[in-house]
Amino acid sequence: MQAKSLSPNLLVEDVSQSVAFYTQKLNFNYIMGVDTDKQLYLQHDPKQPLAFAIVGNGAVQIMFQQLQSASEDLNLSLMRDSKIDNQMLYIEIDGFDAFYDAIKDQVEIVNEPRHTFYGMKEFYIRDNDQNIVGFAEKLV
Repeated sequence: MQAKSLSPNLLVEDVSQSVAFYTQKLNFNYIMGVDTDKQLYLQHDPKQPLAFAIVGNGAVQIMFQQLQSASEDLNLSLMRDSKIDNQMLYIEIDGFDAFYDAIKDQVEIVNEPRHTFYGMKEFYIRDNDQNIVGFAEKLV
C-alpha cells in the first residue's frame, strides 16, 4: 500500500459557512458540494444549504460535512464529544509573508508568526468552527 493523499473531513455545524470562511478568507477554491438530498453542486451557490463540500488550494483539499450527514453516510451513530470539540490542521504553503499580511485582519490569529527549532516559519488561526489551522513555510 502506498498512500496518495490525505483529505481531512471536518464535522461542522454549517457547511456553507465553512466554505465561505475558507474561500473568502483563506484563499481556497470551492470544488464541489452536496445537499441533504444528495444533489451534486459543482458551482458554488452561497444560498444553497450544503450537507457536504470540498474546498482546495494546490494539492490540499479539506472536506466539510454535517454531523447528521456523516452519521447517515457511514451508518454510524456519530456524536460530538464536548472534550474534543475541534481539530487541528497544519498546511505547508509558499508565500508565507504575503498570505499572513492578506488574512491577519480577517481571521482570529491564535499564534503570531514564529520560527521553530524544526526549520519552519508558522502561524495559527482559529476558523469559524473553532478548528485550529496552522500555516507554515520552510525556512531558507
